[in-house]
Amino acid sequence: MFKGQDLTKLASDLVAFMSKNGVKFSKKEMPAISFTMQHKNEEAPIFNSTGRFYPELGLVVVFISGRDVKDCLRSLAHELIHS
Repeated sequence: MFKGQDLTKLASDLVAFMSKNGVKFSKKEMPAISFTMQHKNEEAPIFNSTGRFYPELGLVVVFISGRDVKDCLRSLAHELIHS
C-alpha cells in the first residue's frame, strides 16, 4: 500500500508528536483511528472526502485510496483537532 511503510506506527508517532507539542485533545480518550479505502465520486473527484471524525462513535476515519502517506497523515492530524 505505502511501499512497506506502517501507517499505524506513523499515526501513533503523529499523535505522540501532537501531544508533546501542546495540542490539547478535547476528549479524555483518544478516538479510534481507522484507515480505509474510499468510494470515489468519479463525476466530481475534488469533492471526495479525505477523512472524517465521528464524535458519537469516538472514531476518526481516514480514506487512503490513491493518496500519499504524508497526505493521509495530514488528514489524520486535521481530524484529530476536532476530537
